[in-house]
Amino acid sequence: MVVIGTMYQWHLRSPMYSLDVLSCLIGKTNPDILCTEFSDEQLEDESACDEKPEYPLAIIPYARKHGIPMVSLQQKLDSWREYERKVQNEIERIKKDPALSRKWEFWKELRESMGEIYSRNLFDFLCQAYDTWTEIIHGRFYSRLFPELGRMLDDWNQQYCDIVEKTVKDNPESRITVTVGSKHKYWINNRLRVMEDVSFQHIQEYLPLTEVEV
Repeated sequence: MVVIGTMYQWHLRSPMYSLDVLSCLIGKTNPDILCTEFSDEQLEDESACDEKPEYPLAIIPYARKHGIPMVSLQQKLDSWREYERKVQNEIERIKKDPALSRKWEFWKELRESMGEIYSRNLFDFLCQAYDTWTEIIHGRFYSRLFPELGRMLDDWNQQYCDIVEKTVKDNPESRITVTVGSKHKYWINNRLRVMEDVSFQHIQEYLPLTEVEV
């Protein structure tokens, strides 16, 4: 079991983590099953994946080419939109509160600082140290400064993890690779490490990349 953190639009702009590199990385993990951060609706209508171009442009084609079954982690689009609406409403409430708005600006600067640290290689971005940094920003600070937002994010991560756990139980002999946005990766990794009957590997064990068929 291994989790690959993806970066949505960044795959279109970064040679370091291009769509081809992502496909190569999936190939290195040699999956029997892919658990993926989209809904069944997005699989049927790839135009609904606009905010996650790595799926219609890399992950879905790779899985279909190699006959790898895909498991959807994300709920129906209506549920996702409702979740996004609740998150946005809470953010607007925070911004209107003078004390909370200052905390929000501080957290935004902290989060954006991650994007200002330009890694020289893919290992820096996918390694366990990066997971720790993500957990500090998105898990610890985010949840402590904004408990309601933290609760909603934890609930969403737990939904992903529940589906992954069921997939593991239903396919005990299969190699399973999970693809999720990088801010979810640390959360799922932490759960997989302690999950019974899971042979966990961190994605950093597959780096540096060597050529594989994409």
